[in-house]
Amino acid sequence: MNEPEFVISVPQHAVPCEVVCSIEQFDPRMLMKRPGRPEAVPILCKVYEKVDGENLYSDQLVCRSNWLPVRDSMVAFSVNRGGEYLIVAELPQETSHVERMIFRCYASQPYVMVAAHRMTRRHLLAKPVKLPGASKLSFVGLMEPAGFDKDKPVPLDWDYDAMRKAVFDLDTGWNALVREVQEDCAIM
Repeated sequence: MNEPEFVISVPQHAVPCEVVCSIEQFDPRMLMKRPGRPEAVPILCKVYEKVDGENLYSDQLVCRSNWLPVRDSMVAFSVNRGGEYLIVAELPQETSHVERMIFRCYASQPYVMVAAHRMTRRHLLAKPVKLPGASKLSFVGLMEPAGFDKDKPVPLDWDYDAMRKAVFDLDTGWNALVREVQEDCAIM
């Protein structure tokens, strides 16, 4: 339970404000000694809005990141009401270890404060009494409700979760283009 967490304080005079945060881990390919792709530790970032009380947060997530075994994890949200937002970085198991983690936070307004520390106690979740002060700004982290187990990382499919490759492109060639033009155009 020594997972990192980050507190972002957005003053009321700095809204509306967009916040984008990323957690990056050391690229395991940098220490490769043999062929193969070492798998990164999946990191799940969740953003909670603070409600009244010292350790009390809304049970409605503002947003979350994808939970994939890739190097980076990110969240993006738009703040419409000043307040405090907690980003919790969760690892898949208590024995998981991340080497050299980097946290980056970008805000569209000045005076946004960010603090980092280790989680020392569980946070309490409560039903909010007012509308949320922030909303998700990205489709990252969206899942079908019945899609995957929310308590486990999503497995990576290297055929579909990779960069675009030339073999994915359709090679229609010039003949298909000439045929399409001849079908669509009429000569008078």
